[in-house]
Amino acid sequence: MASGDQIKSLLNAYYYRDENRFKTVALQIAASEARAGHAALAREIKEIIDKNGSSNNIVRIKSDNHLVEFVLPDNKSQELVVSEEIRIRIERILSEYRQRERLRSFGMKNRIKVLVEGAPGTGKH
Repeated sequence: MASGDQIKSLLNAYYYRDENRFKTVALQIAASEARAGHAALAREIKEIIDKNGSSNNIVRIKSDNHLVEFVLPDNKSQELVVSEEIRIRIERILSEYRQRERLRSFGMKNRIKVLVEGAPGTGKH
């Protein structure tokens, strides 16, 4: 069961519309439940968080909006200046990412994650 402090933090995050804090506290509650032996409840809480994703930080733009042009870059991985070993790793990550729906159909998630670091404006999308 969630502690009183966790419930208060969850409510404050909700009322202040602090999505990141809300998710953090909810994940803390899931972890507490897992430690208490309530694995099913912990898994359900985590699935709810994963399923709902982010909503406040994303600006949705309609495709018929004539004020915005949406362009996907056509850069190829062959254009990267990296060693062959790193190129193979990147290709593996991209392959897994491209097949994420297939993985989900088997109840699996992407196991490879990447943390991209760098100065603002350097294209870390």
